[in-house]
Amino acid sequence: MHTILVLEDDIELNNTICCSLEKNGYRVMGARTCEEAKNYANSYTFHMAILDINLPDGNGFQFCKWLKARSNTLILFLSAKDLETDILNGYELGADDYVTKPFSMRILLKKVYVILSRKSQEANIYDDGFLKVDFELGIVQQGVNECLLSPTEYRILKKLIENKGKLLTYSVLLDSLWDEGVQITDKHTLAVNINRLRKKIETEEHSYISNVYGMGYIWIFIIFFSLVFITTFALWKYVRLKHDVYEYTEKLDNTINYMLKNGELKTTPYENDDLWEKIYEKLVRLSHLYTHKNLEISEEKDKLKELVSDISHQTKTSIANIKLYLEIMTDESDFKKNQEYMRKMNGQIDKLDFLLQSMVKMSRLETGTIKIQKQNVLLADTLAMAISNVVIKADKKNIKIDVQYDEQLMLKHDKKWTAEAIFNILDNAVKYTEVGGNIHVVVCRQELFTKISIEDTGKGIAPERQATIFTRFYREPEVHDKEGIGIGLYLAREIITLQNGYIEVQSQIGQGSKFIIYLPNRD
Repeated sequence: MHTILVLEDDIELNNTICCSLEKNGYRVMGARTCEEAKNYANSYTFHMAILDINLPDGNGFQFCKWLKARSNTLILFLSAKDLETDILNGYELGADDYVTKPFSMRILLKKVYVILSRKSQEANIYDDGFLKVDFELGIVQQGVNECLLSPTEYRILKKLIENKGKLLTYSVLLDSLWDEGVQITDKHTLAVNINRLRKKIETEEHSYISNVYGMGYIWIFIIFFSLVFITTFALWKYVRLKHDVYEYTEKLDNTINYMLKNGELKTTPYENDDLWEKIYEKLVRLSHLYTHKNLEISEEKDKLKELVSDISHQTKTSIANIKLYLEIMTDESDFKKNQEYMRKMNGQIDKLDFLLQSMVKMSRLETGTIKIQKQNVLLADTLAMAISNVVIKADKKNIKIDVQYDEQLMLKHDKKWTAEAIFNILDNAVKYTEVGGNIHVVVCRQELFTKISIEDTGKGIAPERQATIFTRFYREPEVHDKEGIGIGLYLAREIITLQNGYIEVQSQIGQGSKFIIYLPNRD
């Protein structure tokens, strides 16, 4: 009895087909989804599958590929898709027939019968146009001439044809022949019988049995015309491949040229699931990155231009002032006035020194010459080093600095560069806090991090700017009259990050700012 799988999502049509097939003596199992059909296929062996194409969880074409990879099940497509491309696609997937809806049940039953009968006949007859073997009658023919084989030779021939294309090892072949009553016990006797068989069925143009030395035998039908066909097919595939490669490289070249001209590729819907579509998708992503990177580079160039302009302005102004003071001092005889000019010159030199040191620090950071060397030292010493560098500036503006900390707190960190980071934040706090303001520093050891909080009563930072204040060269528009080049907070963040810490900021316009440094308690 033949077993048939019916995969059709319409429940009434599925039941009708199953009922009609069962009445005609077939064993039938009906499924409405690909998943249900796969479950059946994992448990049963089907002689035929009748497949709809449009299904709730996939399509019949996909299921056909899956089923064909597992077995030689006969396939009959039953679908409303009646376009020539759909029908050809079905046959290319290995379908034995393709029936379009609406259809006659009688015709469907007849097609099922014919396909199964033809397959049964093919199973009992081997015919390649030269050699014909009727296993039901036990007749072997070369054209119209009958080949007289011994029972042993016939059994060997039958076994090889049943397993054509498969290597039968000596042991497997001997065991299977013995089970069928052929009294062959060794490789030598087997080889003698196979040589006799080859002389009876093979010619110079027709070779069937190949001896894989040391392993066994395999049935491979090779004739001259087959070789010609294979050669022709290989040549056609080569020409086709050459054309496809040329077409692919031309598309790739045109696309890259378009990208080089600063053109941004647009995402297009998939037309074909092929290599070009996959490569094009990656090129689109690369194009987006390329465009975005160009924008970043352009923005960076603009920032550099502003930086150069700012540094140039501050440098030239300081140099101009120094030259002016020197010129005045040359003509001035009053000692007290000259001392005043000397103090002003010293201030301008300090500005130049600040600019130079800032640029050197940034250069060392970005070239990787800053080496973090963490040691277990008193955090109080680090704070003292940082605060000592801003005390004078704070006193000039009558700013009070209040510090709360544990004098015995030990922390593994880089003392020099951590002090630099804290100083940069304190320096900003002093710079942007009005006369008579306050700066409050609090150190608190937590479970995982030691927290250093620096809170001022300055002008504050707008919420929309808090994400950008740590970027290189950033300066708020309203503070360009203040000295600096916008790298202090950038350096501070990078230094703390190199120690596996981080910085966060809390601020409101007119209410001051709080910078919080988190340094890990353990490496």
